[in-house]
Amino acid sequence: MFLHVGNNVAIAQQEIIAILDLTTAGMAPVTREFLRFSKTGTKIEGDPSEARSAIITDKGICFSSISSHTLAKRMREIINSD
Repeated sequence: MFLHVGNNVAIAQQEIIAILDLTTAGMAPVTREFLRFSKTGTKIEGDPSEARSAIITDKGICFSSISSHTLAKRMREIINSD
């Protein structure tokens, strides 16, 4: 199954490692450092300046304008439908 994260982007459920809320977690220095470090040599999708959440996958980082709460709800629906 795939999680739709906005901007016509869908990510396979098994590739997702974490979904970060950038409105709260993004303010923490360790999260900003992690995202900055992860951008080096990593595939990045989406516009970080407009992002409300970051989806960490085994292939890179995807920034989404959809809230982490909504993405988590969609993930639960996918998991419960299996």
